[in-house]
Amino acid sequence: MKKNLYIILLILIVTGKPSIGFSQKTNIEIDQKISTLNLKENANLFVEANKEKNLGNLKSAETLYKKCIELVPNDAASMYELATIYLMNNEIDSAKKLAERTVKIDTTNTWYKLLLSNIYKIDKSYQKSVEVLEELSRQNPENLEYTEELAQNYIIIGEDEKAINALNIIENKIGITEQLAIQKQKLYQNLNQVESGIGEIEKLIHEFPTEVRYYALLAELCLKNDLNEKALNAYKHIAELDPENPYIHISLSDFYRKSGDTLSAFQELKTGFENDQLDIDAKIQILVSYYTVEQIFSERNKEAEELVSMLANKYPENSRILSIKSEILYQARDFVKAKEYLLKAISIDSMLVGSWEQLLITESALSEFKEMAEHSRKAIALFPERPLPYLFAGLVNFQDKNYDEAISYYKNGLVLVQSNSALSVQFYSFLGDAYHELNNNSESDQSYESALKLDPENSVVLNNYAYYLALRSEKLDQAKRMSFKAVDLDPKNASNLDTKAWVLYKMKLYKEAKVVIEKAIEIGEQNSAEVYEHYGDILFQLGDIKKAVKSWKMSRKKGSESEWINKKIREKKLYE
Repeated sequence: MKKNLYIILLILIVTGKPSIGFSQKTNIEIDQKISTLNLKENANLFVEANKEKNLGNLKSAETLYKKCIELVPNDAASMYELATIYLMNNEIDSAKKLAERTVKIDTTNTWYKLLLSNIYKIDKSYQKSVEVLEELSRQNPENLEYTEELAQNYIIIGEDEKAINALNIIENKIGITEQLAIQKQKLYQNLNQVESGIGEIEKLIHEFPTEVRYYALLAELCLKNDLNEKALNAYKHIAELDPENPYIHISLSDFYRKSGDTLSAFQELKTGFENDQLDIDAKIQILVSYYTVEQIFSERNKEAEELVSMLANKYPENSRILSIKSEILYQARDFVKAKEYLLKAISIDSMLVGSWEQLLITESALSEFKEMAEHSRKAIALFPERPLPYLFAGLVNFQDKNYDEAISYYKNGLVLVQSNSALSVQFYSFLGDAYHELNNNSESDQSYESALKLDPENSVVLNNYAYYLALRSEKLDQAKRMSFKAVDLDPKNASNLDTKAWVLYKMKLYKEAKVVIEKAIEIGEQNSAEVYEHYGDILFQLGDIKKAVKSWKMSRKKGSESEWINKKIREKKLYE
């Protein structure tokens, strides 16, 4: 025994620390067959193995631990250290086998059990990990780390009630904490025990009655579970505890809105907006919801206008607020005022690309092509990588009949479009129109085909392509299919009906054409001169000369630019 004690003391002197493995050397059951020499050599090798391990020489340490086990087969300490090396090397099966042996050899060593539990967890053998931790917790009831680890493992295997019980044990020892309460609340929620979960947050509030965050958490939970009265009381407590908190008014606004009390909801929202402590980004985010969601805007546009006016007065030089005001005005179709605010916004911050693009859209709605030409050039100079300004620059040139220039802008813009297929369709469609004006039918058709490849259900492209084919009396079967499809997609569009009628006319199906074009005239509030000229042509082919001339005269009255219209009227004959 003196010799064994000497060996242990020697280990402590050499290493300077009583590691898990070292302290277990005294617990080796000495087999009568194991010589004293083996034990001594085992101890010396164990010291050397630990040195190598501490130095990071894991391969050398592994070899030495294995020699230790060869000398003393029930050397649990060496098995433990070797298992940790296997674990570091991600050799999970080898680590698990050794860890299981250590626990069988020494049933009282907590470190061996902790290692085994951890390996089981890594191996996803969660039930086995739980069994080891349950034993550890029974043996060490004062060590709450084992209980906490056990609770987490219960959660992993879906034993939520057992997890709650384990967390309650911890709470009874250390008292109520935010972490424990929230964790238990979530577990009760998993178990569909709503009241118990809310009770955990109420316990937190009782323990910390001045902590605003807990009332907010309670309100949120109550709202999710339709406990509106309790949620409202929680919000009111927040307002009492922190009357300067602007966010409570936003929360109350949301609460009243969901409860159907729109008047109170808006009043709370205004109170929050008047508070300087409410971050301007939060205010902007709320405003954005008004005009980006069509239903919200259509129902609450007056509220949006009042809120944005509040902010515009409060922050008169904030370009983002000005841009949002212009957006709301645009949605309200007040294009003139929308443009005023956009111009002011970009005068403050010229790099607001969204405002530049919205300005072009607004000017397009106002048919202000001269201004649109100037602003599209400036936008391209500032943001050469953005495709939309090229589209408007092309439209301006198309309007001015500078078709080659329009095509150049369209092509340059199309190259910049990345993942916006709808915008690509627009470019291809406008290219088709421009090429048609230059009588470049091949490129025109190819452009429309490219557009339809991206969006085969685009009624505008189908209509235009079909109409131009009909004008040329080419591919009339294809034109018929496209014109019919365009009408199916947008049956109340007079232009689509006119195209359908004109395709039928070109196919000499005059009676069918008459039915369709009369429907176009019936639903079209402001039919173009072209529609009436087409109607006259159809009537003429059906032998109704008097009505044909009357329709041609209506076409002329509406400003027809047809080279034949006057001659048709004068001579009462059809010219094409």
